[in-house]
Amino acid sequence: MNWAILLLMCACAAAGGLVQSVTGFGAGIVMMVFIPAFLPILQGAAVSSLVGIPMQAVLIYRYRKSIRLDYMWKPLIFYLLTSALAISLASGKDMSGLKTGFGVFLILLSLYFLLVSGKLKLKAGWTSAAVCGGISGAASGLFGIGGPPMVLYFLALTGDDKYVYLGTLQTFFMTTSLYTATVRLANGILTADLLPYVLAGIAGSLTGQRIGSLIIEKINTETMKKLVYLFLGIAGLINVLG
Repeated sequence: MNWAILLLMCACAAAGGLVQSVTGFGAGIVMMVFIPAFLPILQGAAVSSLVGIPMQAVLIYRYRKSIRLDYMWKPLIFYLLTSALAISLASGKDMSGLKTGFGVFLILLSLYFLLVSGKLKLKAGWTSAAVCGGISGAASGLFGIGGPPMVLYFLALTGDDKYVYLGTLQTFFMTTSLYTATVRLANGILTADLLPYVLAGIAGSLTGQRIGSLIIEKINTETMKKLVYLFLGIAGLINVLG
């Protein structure tokens, strides 16, 4: 096992934990910018999802009194279907072209956050639950990044109540992370040799989350988010050109 790679895993997970503690999401996005440099996309997505679970559990406990389980079940139905389908279709296939697709996905994600996020408003209902849950599940199954559509959906439901938003969103993420881990295990994607990466990532993410909770009131979160999204686009371009 290469210790330098494990340190890189720990560092990128720490950055992801910091971002998620401030915005409620983004750990998977930050981690998946770096993880494909040393792991295949599908295995990297599996590691990223598992790394996020302890961090999500901490946030769930913190906001436990504000969680609304009744907000979750509609999009969860579609997420479970599309994520399992995406994982099953991808496992055992030649995924040599997935890196380019992942790069395009990162670029589109970057453009969305920089140009559209905050301007697009949703009405919570069956249609938005199907669209957001379905896209989130497919993206999470393939790339380990399914947060953005669900952020839109839960913001539409929770309005200005940031504690309900954070608590319910993290509960949704942990539920789906446990589910996709089970599906990946069944499809032979999640294997024992990935455990060192998961453990290094968990240590980093919890450290980053702790740092984020200490400095959250002292940083300009909007500027930080824009830098993250810009870097997202650059990473996507590198994946496409590479």
